[in-house]
Order: sequence, then structure tokens, then C-alpha cells
Amino acid sequence: LSRGEMNRVILATFWSFREVHESLNNSFNLLFIDELLDFGLDDAGAEAALNVLQGMARDGKKNVFLISHKENLIGKADRVMLVRKENHFTTIDADYELT
Repeated sequence: LSRGEMNRVILATFWSFREVHESLNNSFNLLFIDELLDFGLDDAGAEAALNVLQGMARDGKKNVFLISHKENLIGKADRVMLVRKENHFTTIDADYELT
């Protein structure tokens, strides 16, 4: 499998197990996706995965935190926290505004 195909399998497996877990147990409302959309997915694949994540967030049941290096995803999030590391110092802009 290519890296993009592996990422799609990982996402599909996660979402399937999440549905099964929530149907048998309590649901959870916190979800972290760490750089999974950054590698191997083309723009269409990343967009499709992002649409699923946004749907989860819209349901009101999930707080979704997407960690990414793709700048084209910035405008597609409700809120953005920008973390930069320059010259061994980290700065955080918790209310990052698109300019």
C-alpha cells in the first residue's frame, strides 16, 4: 500500500472501532489527530478526511484537535492555535487570525 492508502486504512479502522466502542460503552468527546493528514494523502484525500472530522465536531459530541503542518488546512478550521519554533524558542498564538 502507498502511504496515502495506509492513512486511509488507519482512519477507516479508527472510525469503525470508535463507532463499535461507543455503541457498547460510553461515548467520548475528545479526539486528537496528529499529523495523519500531512503525509501520503493528496489534497482530495485530506479534504475528505477533514470533512468527516468536521462532521464529528458539528455533531456536538466531539472536540476535534487536528495537528498539522499543512497550511492549506488553516482556513478550514473553526479555531487555530499556531505554534512556531524559531531559534530554540517556541511561541504560541492561541487566537491566530488569517491575514
